[in-house]
Amino acid sequence: MMRLVMSGNDRFTASQRSSMQTSDRTMFRLLLTWLAFLLPALLLCGQAAFLDDDSFIRAAEERLEPVQCDLIVSDSCRVAVCTDQDGEKRLYTHSNDFVQIHGYSGITVLEIVMDETGAIQSVRILESEDTPSFVRHVKHSGFLKNFRNYDGENTPETVTGATITSEAIIETVHDVREKVIRHLKSGLNTNR
Repeated sequence: MMRLVMSGNDRFTASQRSSMQTSDRTMFRLLLTWLAFLLPALLLCGQAAFLDDDSFIRAAEERLEPVQCDLIVSDSCRVAVCTDQDGEKRLYTHSNDFVQIHGYSGITVLEIVMDETGAIQSVRILESEDTPSFVRHVKHSGFLKNFRNYDGENTPETVTGATITSEAIIETVHDVREKVIRHLKSGLNTNR
């Protein structure tokens, strides 16, 4: 940052004062423009991250329509264990409770559903700080469907044109799956 020091004898010409005022207005406009684009992103970012436990359970119930849903928490990592009419259990979680892996330009929060064995049943993007065009490309490519029955082996291929974003999603799904299995094996506390 440049600091202007003036002595009593220094005077600016009208042209110089006008130039400084224009520069200040330009900087102010730039700041307002930046805030206009950033503020909505900041307000939207973290919606899934700030779900309280009741809202988290409601999200799991809305998504999976179980007969019963129990919340299990360990080290602030939440998993909803949802039982359907046939007695089969599915595990519901959000990736931001476990990991925050940076993609091309930000973190993507995923909703991940697994069966009792830890095989992935579905992956859905809840929110993303990543470049919107890359996220749209990932969503519309069918890439997320490739995680169905993912059990830690046979990792899905990345999406051409959104490689870094899809690599981050692969790493997130893998890490969340491993951590959920580890937490379940260590015996989590049922809070509901």
